[in-house]
Formats: sequence, C-alpha cells, structure tokens
Amino acid sequence: MKLNIYTVTHPIIQQLVSILKNKNTHPIIYDRTSQHLSIFLIYETIRNWFKNQELYIKELNITKKLSLANPQESCIVITNIPQNLNLIQELQEFIPNCQINFVNLCKINEKWEVNSKFNFIPLDINNNKKIIILDKNIQTEAIITLINYLTIKKVEINQIRISSITCSTHTLKVLGNKYPKLNIYTTEIIENYTESLVI
Repeated sequence: MKLNIYTVTHPIIQQLVSILKNKNTHPIIYDRTSQHLSIFLIYETIRNWFKNQELYIKELNITKKLSLANPQESCIVITNIPQNLNLIQELQEFIPNCQINFVNLCKINEKWEVNSKFNFIPLDINNNKKIIILDKNIQTEAIITLINYLTIKKVEINQIRISSITCSTHTLKVLGNKYPKLNIYTTEIIENYTESLVI
C-alpha cells in the first residue's frame, strides 16, 4: 500500500473530534462541530495544493505585496447527500473558486451505484480542476464507485483528494491497492466502523 494518508492532529481538530465522540453532545452542537471540522479538513487538504498569485502594487515610496487566489485554480467538492449535507453548508464562503456538487451513492441490488437522478457532478471536468471528496466515513465500495465514475469522465487520480473525518484500515488497504497515488486526509484511522465517532 503506497497510499498517501495524512492524519491531521492539530489541537483544535482533536478538540472538535472529542466533541463528536461524546455521546451526550446535543445534535445542534454535533452538526455545528461537524461543519467546523470539515472546514479544517478541507483547509489541510488544499493548504499545499493551491498556489496563490502574488500581486505587487507600487505606490509612490513603497511596494505592497498581496496574495490572491489564482483564478486558474478551482476545485469541486463532491459529497454524498444526505449523509454529508451538514459538512458543506459554509464551505463555499472559505474556498475561492469552489464549486459544491452533490452525488447520491446508493446500493441497488447489492451493488453501489451513482444515482443518475441525484447526480450534480459536471458532465465535463477539465484536467486543471482539483476534486475533493468530502465524507464523514469512507465506505469502501461507495468510494471506489465514485472514483471509478470520475475516472470514466477522464479525471486523473492526482486531481482527486479525499477528506474524511474517519477512515477504516480496511478501506485504506483496499484504496491503497487500487489507487496507490491517492491522497487522503483524515482525523482518525479506525479498525472498523463500530468504533466510528460519526455513524
């Protein structure tokens, strides 16, 4: 397994994770904490991936330097509805040139499929577009179905990154064997989903 796995251990993120682990957390606080956690995870995912453009403004006696979002760089955040709706509610405000797309991954006859009636992924995705798959828990078959769907659309694996609150070791092994160049950002690697903090 040559998968690139980044376990985000920032103290603020760990504090948010502990709120989600607390079974007595009020549902409203739980949803709000999930939103904040997704913003931090996305931040870690794009931190070294997006490059800002430097702009210098020369005034009479000084030169000011500004860092602006590169208009050539943009991303699509894809998430499965309705499980992850609360994760993306404020995301577009924080990421420049960001497009949120929903997809409905569902089991039909014991097989995971992209539901064509609730699929808002663009028909054409250019090779400069960065794609972030955002999920609470990566389910092995569902994520493979989604990645296969994207690769059929000619999306390269190096265009895709996954941000997930938790990941199981089994899922990571399967993804590592199938997509060894994939990058995954998570707060916690668990042995199985019964240990998951967000089921």
